[in-house]
Order: sequence, then structure tokens, then C-alpha cells
Amino acid sequence: MLDQHAVTGESAGTTASSGWDGKFMLWLILFTLVLFTRFYHLDARPFHHDESYYAKYIWNYYTGSGYLFDPMGLGPFLFHFGQIPLVLFGVSNFTMRMGPAITGFLLVLTLFFSRRVWCEITALIAAGIFVLDPAFMYYQRFLRQDAYYSLLNVAAFLALAGYLKTRKIKHFLLFSCFAASMSTSKFEAYWFFGILTSFSLLVTIQGAWRKVEGNRLWFRSVSWNIRQYPLMAATTFSSLYWGTAFCFYALLYLTVKYKFYDWSTWVHVYWWFILTLFFTGLILLSIRTFGDTRKHARTLLMGSLGFISVYALLYTSCFTNLPGFMDGIFNWFVYWSHQHAISRISGPAHHYIHLILIYGILPASVVSFGILYRFFRITGIWIFTGSILIFAAGLWYVPALPALPHITCSYLVTNTHLFAAVILSAVLAVVTLGYLAHHTFLNAFLVWWICLNGIFYCILVDQKVPWFLVNLMTPVILLGAIYLADFLRTGYSRWIKYPIYGILGIMVLYTIHTSVLACWRTEADPVEKICYVHTSRDITRILDNLEELAFYTNQDKSVPVVVTGHATWPFYWYLRDWTNISYGSHVDSDRHLMVICNWEDRYKFRKILGDNFIVQKGCLREWWEPDPWNLAAETPVKDIWHWIMYREMFREDLHGCQEIAIFIRAASTPRSPPPSLRDRGRDGCLYLHRVLIRYFRECLSPFPWKRESYAATHLMVDFLPQRC
Repeated sequence: MLDQHAVTGESAGTTASSGWDGKFMLWLILFTLVLFTRFYHLDARPFHHDESYYAKYIWNYYTGSGYLFDPMGLGPFLFHFGQIPLVLFGVSNFTMRMGPAITGFLLVLTLFFSRRVWCEITALIAAGIFVLDPAFMYYQRFLRQDAYYSLLNVAAFLALAGYLKTRKIKHFLLFSCFAASMSTSKFEAYWFFGILTSFSLLVTIQGAWRKVEGNRLWFRSVSWNIRQYPLMAATTFSSLYWGTAFCFYALLYLTVKYKFYDWSTWVHVYWWFILTLFFTGLILLSIRTFGDTRKHARTLLMGSLGFISVYALLYTSCFTNLPGFMDGIFNWFVYWSHQHAISRISGPAHHYIHLILIYGILPASVVSFGILYRFFRITGIWIFTGSILIFAAGLWYVPALPALPHITCSYLVTNTHLFAAVILSAVLAVVTLGYLAHHTFLNAFLVWWICLNGIFYCILVDQKVPWFLVNLMTPVILLGAIYLADFLRTGYSRWIKYPIYGILGIMVLYTIHTSVLACWRTEADPVEKICYVHTSRDITRILDNLEELAFYTNQDKSVPVVVTGHATWPFYWYLRDWTNISYGSHVDSDRHLMVICNWEDRYKFRKILGDNFIVQKGCLREWWEPDPWNLAAETPVKDIWHWIMYREMFREDLHGCQEIAIFIRAASTPRSPPPSLRDRGRDGCLYLHRVLIRYFRECLSPFPWKRESYAATHLMVDFLPQRC
């Protein structure tokens, strides 16, 4: 039987502290900091294209239009959890982003309650890194599933670690619920389940070399692991059952789908058979067996029922859309295979390296050094040196070899990428086996998680987007916290500790600096690499002009406006309450006061609208794409430094913009204040209040970079009434 502390790999003397001591004060500081950083100026940034898409359908669900599962919107968890802030506080840009912001607080809370699973110092360090990390801070202020997925990922991992340490059934049931919620959040959850299953098999394979009473187990390691971890073994067999069933379905879909007369009916019959067979087997085991076998079978049955209940509840929209249950099981693969086939938003396999160096340098450096040190301790100086030489020689020689068949649809996965992936995976596998040999399962699983995560996101998935950085960095931060806690407990001399403390302090300051830049200064600026083709601030100015147009024409939110082309998103969200908005190319020059279209379509709409409309040019979305691997050769060091410290753009020829045209009827823009403005003192007061609020928020913001030019907003302050 495992020692109670073998799961975490920490000494038996490391226990969680209690009471109002210094550690508890640190937890209070972290809770305060996470609340401030996640909610301060939460609604200042314009809504990204994806944010507006999710916000619109969350709002539709809130207003009674219902929700139907669509794989393009990923899982239903976001759309259901997002209802809570709207019910409590109403609908606004701020409340729509409250859901992801709350996950930042819940993540720290999860680490606080799980501090007895591992050392409390480790939990404190992990919480501190999660709070300050730029990627987590940014995307916990961003309306996407990644904030929810990372929270559920950490919660499921800690619940499983708690079960392995305490063997309490409640931890296993918590793991089942968190795992079900993960599967309703993002489809990457199935890859995480595959990581868990493969790690369990790796434990069994490694156990074949274990000696019991002087003899190696060999094939008896399977039965030995079943006796030691019966519930985890049963969970592994269940995962293999579902994985085999799904692989068979995927094979049929990709090869012989079109040979079936009614493919949809056959698929539903197949999955209902798989589901019925699984639960029938569990029920029979719960009834026909005795002793511990019956106990574990019933526990697995309870966990499976909890999983399927959460899964069904969300995918069927609280049982209002029953076909959504089966759609969630297999239709997501149809969408994923299509996206993979077209290789949308593809990038090279090394795409995330520069993002990790910019936004995750602290945990990535600690984990890299810790893994290399562990690899050195396991293999010795000669194998360690030889591995480095082989890796260096391969990077020089492999590019000259003939190209291998591509394992993905993207041509950007080269021989060099495959060679580096093989070598790095071998190193991580050796470190994983080394931890397993010493029964430090927590460290071993985190290293294995990092290994397979890198293969999945860098090699197998062609889509390279910055929000995947959150998923990549989750196990890195957890393992980095363990390494840092071990370093703090180890009695190194001050000549070793103090320089390392200095380096870590510099990294912490850089992390804070990067977080402030990413979340409050350049949060919507293309110069920030974590922003992917973000919505321009011109959109907020267009909305201001539209509000003024409605005010001066006395039409409130019934101004007739046409939105067409790429500008449909995010205006679908921003103009959700406007009652006279048309989306399409049909324009009536006598009726409509504003038309928003693609810039390249301006001549077509000019012919329709005539000379009574003034056309303005605006930017819908912006991007800036320098090649980070050619910066040293093409860019002066001074420019690179200014970008790192101040996010000053260089090579403006690499800046791109998706332009739109805004047609405004000339007669609708008054040159003098409307007569009714002075007569209606209350409206004048409301207008003055809006101007003052905007002035104090933007011009007198504690962050000087939040100040914007008032000349561009056309607020017509001169037309305010003399008194209200």
C-alpha cells in the first residue's frame, strides 16, 4: 500500500497549517489581488469576434430563445454558467465577462481547499503564479471557454490526487463531476482523459520491473495494480472501453460513412448500444459480486451516473433539447475533423515557444531546469551529455533529409519539429518513469501531462491560437509550484539561494509588468501578441456616434441602421437591444440613417445611397505579425527592448487592418443643438452625466495610457444646456 505522502512526493512532515498565521494572510492577499485584477476595468476592452459570438447566444438563452448545442460554439458549459451573472446583475458588457473573471477567484479557492492534498506552500506558490500569470489573467477577463476549462482541469486533477492520497469516495465522485463538466466545456477534455488512461497504463508497464519479495512482477503487474488501486483500474478499463468505441466510430466516419443508406440512424443505434452495454455491465457487477469488488463497482456506477447526469443536463439544455445528448457524444468529432481538414489558422509547431517566453517565462524556466536536473540525476553525466550532443547534431543534420509524410494537414510540421518532438518526449518519458520508480505519482503525472499536451497542441492540432496557451501552461504552473516549494525547503547555501532568489524576483517583476501591459494598456492592441486579430477601438467610437445620432434624431434605439459584411460580428452583440437594425445588403437611402459595410464594397453602396451620405473609414479588426525567429537578424536591439517594455510597434509594414466603411446621412448630423434639448432638462442632465462619467473614466484614469483623444469621439460638448 502506498504511503500517504507518496502521491505528492513530499516529506511526511509537510502538512497544511491552520489558524490565522502568516500563510493565511498570504491567502487573503491572493484572494484580494485576484478579485482586483480580474474585475478592474473588465468592460473597457472591445468585444473580440469570438466574445461577441458567445455573448449573443448567451443573451439569446437568457431572453428565452433557448439554446441548442452547436459544435462551432464548443461545449454548453459556457452558455449555462454565463446565465448566473446575468440573472443576478442584469445584462451588460461587464456582467457578460463576469463568468470567466469568477473562474480566476474559484481557481484560487480550489487551491486553497486542496492545500491538504499537497504542501500548503506548494498550493500558495501555484495560486500566486495563477494570479499573476499574464495568459491566465488575460483570458480570465475574456469571454471564452478556456478560463472555465482550466479551472475544471485543475479541480479534476486535485480531486484525483486527493483520492489517491486519502482513498475517500467523495474525492472520486468530485473527480467524476469535474470530468463531466470538462467534457461539456471544451472537446480537448477527451484528450485529457486519454492522458489519464495512458498514464495508468504507463504505471502498469513500469510496474512490470518492480520487485516483490525478490522477484519481478512482469505480467503480474496488472493484477498487482488492480489489487492496489481497484477503483482507478476500473476507471482505466472504462476509459479504454469508451476510447475503443469512439475510435471504431471515427474509423467508420472517415472511411465508409457514405456507404450507409441512413448514417444518422445507424450512429444513434450504435451509441445507444454502447451506452446500454456499459451501464448494464456496471449494474451486474454491483449486484452479482461480493466484498470489495461490489463496493468498488457501486462506486464506479455512482461516479458514472454522476458523469452522465451532468453531461446530459448541459447538452440537453436542462432536458429541453433531448437530441443534444447524442449530438454531444459524436457530432463534435464531425466539426473537429472538418476544421482539421481545412487546416484553419495554422501555424508552425514551434509557434507557442515565443508566447511561452513572453507570457510564461517564470514557470517555464523553473520546470525546464527542474526536468533537466531530474534527467541528469536519473541518467548520469555521460548519457545526459550525449543526449544534448545528439539533439544539437540532429537540429543541424535533420533539415537536410528528405521530408517525411506529413502527419497533419499542415505543411508547417517539418522534419526538425518531428525530431525535436521525439527527443523531448523521450526525455520527459524518462523523467516520468524516474518519478514512478520513486512512487511520486503527482510529479510523474504532471510531467507526462506536459509531454502529451505539447504533442497535441504543437504537432497534432494545426490551429495555433494564443488562448491554447492557457491549456499548455496549466500543468507547467502546477509542476513549477512543486519545484519551487522543494527548492525553498532544501537547505542550499546562501551563495546558491540568493542569486536564484534574485533571478526569480526579476522574473516576477517582468511577469507583473507583462500582465499590466496585456490587461490594461494594450489589451486590444495588435502589438500585444496574446491578442489575436482583436476588435479595434474604432468600434466603440462608431457606437458612440450611433448613440449620438439616436439622441439628436429623437429616435432612441430605433434608428434604422444596416450592418453587412465582416462587421456583423461584433455588432450582433452590441446592437442586440436596437429594434431597427438590418443585417444584409438591402439598403433604403430614404429610410436608413447609417450603413456599415466592408471597405471594398463602399462603391456599390455609394451608388445606392447617393450623395446624401458622408462616408467614413474605420478599422474593424487589427493584427501585427512579425516573425519572432527573425527578430535578432532583422530588428535592432533597441526596438526589441522598446517592444518588451512599452509595446512600441516596429515594422509597421507588418500591421494589418480589416477596414469598414460607415455611411452616415449628412442631414442627420445637427450643426446646432436640437431645440428639445434645452426644453427637456432631464435628458440634458443625463447627457451631461454621460459625458462627465466618460471624462473621469478615460481622461482621469489612474492609468495614463487609458486616456483617449476626445476629438475622435464627436461628443458635441458645446451643445450642452447651460443648466439642468
